[in-house]
Amino acid sequence: MTLPRAARFWLCVLPVVLGLCYHASAHLIGRPAPFQDDMRQHILGLQPTNDLFGHYFAASVPPGVRVLDWITSRACSPLDWARWGQPLLSASLLAAAAWGLGRRVWAGDNPDARAHKSLLLVWLAQALAWSSDDLVSGTPRGWSYFFSLWIFGRFLAADGWGLALALGACACFYPPVAALMLPLSLVLALRAWRGDKRIQHLTQVVLAATLCIAPVIFQTHALAPYGPKITRGQALEQPEFHRGGRAVYFDSNPKNFWVTGARSGFVARDTELPWLLLIAASAVAATAAWRSRSPVLPKDTWTALALLLGIGAGLFLLSHALWFRLFHPSRYAQFAVLTVATVAGAGLLGHLRPWMAWALIPALFAANAATVDVPFFSGTEATAVHSQLAHENGKKVLIAAFPGNEIASTLPLLSGQATLCSVELALPYHTGFYRDASARIADSLAVWSSSDSNTIRAFVQGYGITHFYLDPADWPEHAAQAKKLLPDPWRKSYATGLKGSTPLLKQALGEGAGARLVPAEELLQKIDEKK
Repeated sequence: MTLPRAARFWLCVLPVVLGLCYHASAHLIGRPAPFQDDMRQHILGLQPTNDLFGHYFAASVPPGVRVLDWITSRACSPLDWARWGQPLLSASLLAAAAWGLGRRVWAGDNPDARAHKSLLLVWLAQALAWSSDDLVSGTPRGWSYFFSLWIFGRFLAADGWGLALALGACACFYPPVAALMLPLSLVLALRAWRGDKRIQHLTQVVLAATLCIAPVIFQTHALAPYGPKITRGQALEQPEFHRGGRAVYFDSNPKNFWVTGARSGFVARDTELPWLLLIAASAVAATAAWRSRSPVLPKDTWTALALLLGIGAGLFLLSHALWFRLFHPSRYAQFAVLTVATVAGAGLLGHLRPWMAWALIPALFAANAATVDVPFFSGTEATAVHSQLAHENGKKVLIAAFPGNEIASTLPLLSGQATLCSVELALPYHTGFYRDASARIADSLAVWSSSDSNTIRAFVQGYGITHFYLDPADWPEHAAQAKKLLPDPWRKSYATGLKGSTPLLKQALGEGAGARLVPAEELLQKIDEKK
């Protein structure tokens, strides 16, 4: 049965709407002040506090994201855009890219079959996107899936100019995907090199490379004051990059390091279901070829998918060799596998009976949603602290909170109030930034375990602290519990510091008291009274 054009449009819109409804019910509605884990760094970059962390994350925002924020901030806050607007826009663009890619992949089929398989591709992409972490994160990587399918579609269409522009746009939003897809421009030029348009093809490659490199240079220049980037040799010596650290990368177990590591592994970043889809599609395709049955995908599409997977594997190894000059190795494997598995999976579904294919899509969505961790949290405490600061009337506020306490990283996100430091925000990739951030963390931990009033007074005066956020959970009864509050290398030093007399901040909070915000002057008076 031939579907009218309007019906095709609404069948592409429907999974976007269903996905947004799922996102709202599973992550947003019922949670006071909800936020995704990585929003803390990203939103701090879009609405930076006037301190070390605000300036650093503002410099790390890609230029395309910055321009889009300038536009959307006229209508809503960056946080509301990250919660609602970006996922909706990104999913809508993803649906359009998937539809266009499907019509290119199955261009040789009859119109009805082409429309049916393209719709399967749209629905499968939406199912994988909404049940995973990237799209709903509201961060730059939320654009990665859309750009992957869009760029791959331009490659299959042999559209050199469109491919160059798509790569340039991608580099302005999420450079790792642009790095993954850039070799496709060169491959496209080499395929047609024997023709009479060599200058045109060369120009397209140069344009693609220039458009990809320019935003990276811009961002690198913005981050230069916080560098240099840490080297592999330096990282090997720092506990932050080993098990138990803030940015775990190295592992003595080869399986963990090369296969399942979140930053270093090839089968990582919640790609289990895409890998299974790819393996199943490949097995069915091999069986169909052996039995001379209709293929799962056209031969040239399989060739392009194999090429993309090979590029992803190559960049995975190259980023291991160059370590952090090309971002985390797992990212290149993740985006390559996700793109390949989406196309191959849609081909597999199109190879099945229609009722079976459409029944499998919600099953795949449920399976992915059950296995992928999507870290959304509530900012109840931060909202309460913000309301307590309403009477400050624009005065400069700097809050000292325990570096491992969630309030230290969520308060800047939800209220714009600056906190002195946070282990969540202290990313150890740029040595200049991390040197200053780690000094703040060390000073804060010394104060939280100190029994010397002079140490606390010097801390307040040295940093200009206006308030303390004190939480009884910051002083656990047992050293083993103290180690759970912080990543390495801070956990051991803090547990050691708690051995001895009761810290003055804990005494000032009082026995049995709950977490609360205390003005620094009031706190110092309480400490002096206890002498």
